[in-house]
Amino acid sequence: MDNDTEPRFSRALSAWLTAPFIVAVGLAVPLALNGEHPALGPLLLLAALCTFAEHIIVRLPNGSSVSASVMISLAAVFVFRDSAPLLGPLLVGMAGGIYWDHVRRRDWRRLAFNIGTLGLSTLAAALALSEGTHAGVLLVLLGAVGAAVAYWLVDIILLAVAFRLRDGGSLRAQFTELWGFADFEIVIFAVLGVFLGQLYEAHGVLIVVLFITPILAARQAFASYLAVNEQHEATLAVLVHALEAKDPYTGGHVARVAQFSTYIGAELGFSPSRLRRLHDAALMHDIGKLTVPNRL
Repeated sequence: MDNDTEPRFSRALSAWLTAPFIVAVGLAVPLALNGEHPALGPLLLLAALCTFAEHIIVRLPNGSSVSASVMISLAAVFVFRDSAPLLGPLLVGMAGGIYWDHVRRRDWRRLAFNIGTLGLSTLAAALALSEGTHAGVLLVLLGAVGAAVAYWLVDIILLAVAFRLRDGGSLRAQFTELWGFADFEIVIFAVLGVFLGQLYEAHGVLIVVLFITPILAARQAFASYLAVNEQHEATLAVLVHALEAKDPYTGGHVARVAQFSTYIGAELGFSPSRLRRLHDAALMHDIGKLTVPNRL
């Protein structure tokens, strides 16, 4: 969870932001006492990579962000599968939430939320993949997909509730907005993370340089995706402006139609991508007016 605006915390939101951190720490302590001891070298290395991935995030319009840290989280699941199958991934994920900008601004609640959310999401992935890390390639591949889904579900559930408490509206609307962005890409990065974990186990620390490239590539892919969306929206805005300049009498009409169409689509349970297409189509429903002569 990230936002450059001044914090607006209700009592319920403050409690929710700190809850994942408390739960994550509450799980880490008994796991450590129960005999899980991740090797310090791989732990520090993967934790640093996860933190690095979270520091080159791509921010979304709603204040959330995306990164390739899931790849490092899934690599940790594989690397620690024998010595610390739950604690190792949990600690690596928690390290990813240590965001310097939040530390600098002393935004402790968002810092705690991110640490807890990433830790619990990674723990969910570890639980989903725990039985498949010693299997064949195909089963590992299927397990990685399941782990990615588990990671993403925990992440968006915690985020959706936080945004609901912050912004109001319905919880379903928050899920609709969060679900769908990078959901396919996160599966790809999760699968890649598992195989990077296998490479790390086979070749040691020298393979770490390979971790950097997909992190940077993922960041560029997310940024390019958002840039294309922004250009698409700018093009639609120009067309709507031209339409309203030609026919000022109906100013604001297409925007209202698009908004109410989105409301109706949400009530009908449309997917995020289908809602976006519906919204854009509604914006363009009067575009034919541009070719109608003014005298008519």
